[in-house]
Amino acid sequence: MTSYLARVNIGNSKVYSTNVARSTATHELGHSWGLDDLTSGTSIMNGNRNRGSLYTPQSIDISRVKSLYK
Repeated sequence: MTSYLARVNIGNSKVYSTNVARSTATHELGHSWGLDDLTSGTSIMNGNRNRGSLYTPQSIDISRVKSLYK
């Protein structure tokens, strides 16, 4: 059996906040679906998003996933 330990955003002191943890996990899940980082807008894939309030996929994220898996 192989196991992995992922320490995502370990340098972020707010990572233990529920919304920050959800935001980070959702963002990283987006990468596993093939989404790249964005630098603007309200996408969960925007690396500059407010992690404390944005923690679910937005319509732009959903449409980007749909376009990848037509």
